[in-house]
Order: sequence, then structure tokens, then C-alpha cells
Amino acid sequence: DHWILQSAYLQQGCGFCWQRIDFLGLLSSDVEAVNRQVREMLHAAFGLGLSHAAELADLHFPTGGFASQEAASHSNLYRGGAAMDVVRAFYRKRPTLAGVLRYVDRDYAALGLPVPRWARDVMENRTE
Repeated sequence: DHWILQSAYLQQGCGFCWQRIDFLGLLSSDVEAVNRQVREMLHAAFGLGLSHAAELADLHFPTGGFASQEAASHSNLYRGGAAMDVVRAFYRKRPTLAGVLRYVDRDYAALGLPVPRWARDVMENRTE
């Protein structure tokens, strides 16, 4: 389901109790930051040695390119880098964004995530 909350997916799809998660990373277009977070997670959460954690992070979350064509097709980078412009255009109206934020608010609270700056700007009427 496209609209399932991440906290619900962790529980139902992965079988993880989100309340027990001891590492939370941010998947972003900064491939070096993602690689570093995966490396740190593998070392801290699974006790892998730093070199083995780095090998796995480089294999599955490379700092150059994508791990596979399938991974590339699911990336915002693969879509020409304009994905954020599309998101901002779709959510430019406060009522639309407010409705979505009401729905995903449980995830932001459950996972301890801040509402993105661009969304706060729209809600505080600092954009279109």
C-alpha cells in the first residue's frame, strides 16, 4: 500500500517493533551520508567490524551510482533531480499539505522525525 505509514510498515511488513528501533537514518540524495549511516548502523546495531560494515555499505549503498538498476529506478536522482520540485508544486496549497501532515503526523511523532523545512514554510505561509 503506497500510503501505509512507515511505523506501520516496520511492524506489519518487516515484523519490527518500531518502538525498539535503536538506529534511525535518513535516506536522502546525499549518497555519501547514506553510505556513512548504513556503515555506522551495521557496525553499531549488528556488531560488524568497520571494514566489513564498509564493504556491505559500499555494495548496497554505493557513493557513486546505484547498487542496481532497480535501485536506480526507485531513486529521485534517477528522475532527473526535479522530484523535489514536483513535491513542492503538489503540496503548495496549505489545505492539501495539512491533510497529508495530519495523516503522517503519527510517523513523525513515532519515529522522532522533524517535519521537513519546506513543509513548515508552506504551513507558515512563507511560500506560494
